[in-house]
Amino acid sequence: MNIRICSLNKYDSVLDFCKDLELSRSQIKRYLSLKQRSKSISQKEEIELSINLLNNCKIYPQHKGSDCVILKESEKLLAIHKPPKLNSHPLKYTDAQNTLSFLRENNKQEYLEINTSSYDRGLLFRLDFETSGLLLLTKDQNLYQDVRRRFHQIFEGKYYLCLVKGKVDDQVIQRNLDVSSKKVKIDPQGLESKIEVSNLYFSKELDLSFLKVRLFEGRRHQIRVLLKSIGHPILGDPLYGAENAETRMYLHCYQVKIKLDNRQGFLSTEIHDFSQRLNLSLEKVLDLLNRDSLT
Repeated sequence: MNIRICSLNKYDSVLDFCKDLELSRSQIKRYLSLKQRSKSISQKEEIELSINLLNNCKIYPQHKGSDCVILKESEKLLAIHKPPKLNSHPLKYTDAQNTLSFLRENNKQEYLEINTSSYDRGLLFRLDFETSGLLLLTKDQNLYQDVRRRFHQIFEGKYYLCLVKGKVDDQVIQRNLDVSSKKVKIDPQGLESKIEVSNLYFSKELDLSFLKVRLFEGRRHQIRVLLKSIGHPILGDPLYGAENAETRMYLHCYQVKIKLDNRQGFLSTEIHDFSQRLNLSLEKVLDLLNRDSLT
């Protein structure tokens, strides 16, 4: 979508005009070609600019897609459940299918008023578009900066649930990953990456293992790639060789343990999709989680 605006002054180029609007050079180059940037502007001449350029790093006020669930709120932190097929944050202004637009539409503006030069805002970590589960946000700028600086000291544990084909033994999987391209690859020269896998339940009838996975480093697609490396890609993840599950990819961020003023734990028990796929009651699935040694 383009917006027509009028310049009250004469400019040697559209680039100079955009600089006067305090738009970033990288965003100007993203939305305007060299020819468009070089064009001169006469006084009171109308020009068209993308609304994504003009509103760069602003959060769209209406939410599209499945609703999030607010799980818990403390003085400085907000825990929400992100459904699958929803972005953690927008990539441009008109991206309305994300958790931050949900928060803006639902009067949680205070979590969007820090880190305003980035679309991350108060998010302390992100989840893939296909992944559901727990996200934490803060409205405190000092806390945000402290977490980003000391992430692995503050986050004591991040745990995920997933479904994979076949029976998987409890194990630790450690590989080096190349995360430089869209599809992450195993590379001996890549970044060290480790997960700890606990098999909560195996259905012989469905040939499905219900796993709990402890994530250590937090590389992009880390769990997805490492499970594929042992021949058990996540159900609904065709990017890494699994069969399409029609409705979703079965990966869910279930539990986060953090250490701030005191030790805190957060859970996202919105796991109805998993119980339905396994033909188990939600109560039974939660009981399996309560008996797991990783909790």
